[in-house]
Amino acid sequence: MDNFFKTMKIRKVVLIYAAVVIFFCIISELSFVKSTGILDENLFLLLCNLGVLVWFVLELRKVCCDVKNKIFDLKRDLNIKDITLSIIINITTTIGLFIIIIYSLISLSPSMTKEMLGELNKTDTSSLYSIIINGIAASFIAPVVEELIFRGVILNRLRTKIGVIKAVILSSILFGAIHYEVGMISAVVFGICMSLIYLKTKNIFVTISIHVINNFIVSVLQIVSFFIDNNTAKQSITLNSFNSLLLALGIACFVIGTALSIYFVKTNWNKEITA
Repeated sequence: MDNFFKTMKIRKVVLIYAAVVIFFCIISELSFVKSTGILDENLFLLLCNLGVLVWFVLELRKVCCDVKNKIFDLKRDLNIKDITLSIIINITTTIGLFIIIIYSLISLSPSMTKEMLGELNKTDTSSLYSIIINGIAASFIAPVVEELIFRGVILNRLRTKIGVIKAVILSSILFGAIHYEVGMISAVVFGICMSLIYLKTKNIFVTISIHVINNFIVSVLQIVSFFIDNNTAKQSITLNSFNSLLLALGIACFVIGTALSIYFVKTNWNKEITA
């Protein structure tokens, strides 16, 4: 599959993705689709990613890639250590950065922080249907498409042009850029982890599997949170909620995430990767 990714143009993938988005934008504006109200933001994103995934599958079938062999190799290439470390790094970095950034904002601009917390305290009007659609898209469709694009096409194309180190960093930054707010930085770190695992195993299905597991955990937590919020009185988050103990937790999470990230890079970086 490496040859498939190395020969696939980045601009072609971008154009295909844009075409799929435009297509579903047109579909969403049709009167009978609007009248049903079924095509919300979550379903729209699911369909866009699904459309790009179908295109990838059709392209792979044309060149008869060794997809089955790569899937069979999962048992050999996928290990618990990589899964556990990648997910812990992502979770601890996200939590740590969120808390530290909030504390920084409280010091710099308490009024802006109050507005942000006000947005967080708003009642979630999402339906169970919308939450489930989002869970399916985020857990099973988006990770596959993102890995095919960022670790498959972009990483492989860039490494032939600017070298492995720059390719890992740039592809991970681009991966982080499609995520939101605080999640951008932790997504960059997660992207670096996935890049190193892909370069080590030469198997895109390994990073797809880890990415799916990571997103599935997040989706399950969102669904659990949905039921808790709908069955209990929601506790508002105020400036007083952020005490020294919470700051210590944030710093601890960030330090743990950073230390594990350094360990992960040192452990997985070798001469074979840079060759």
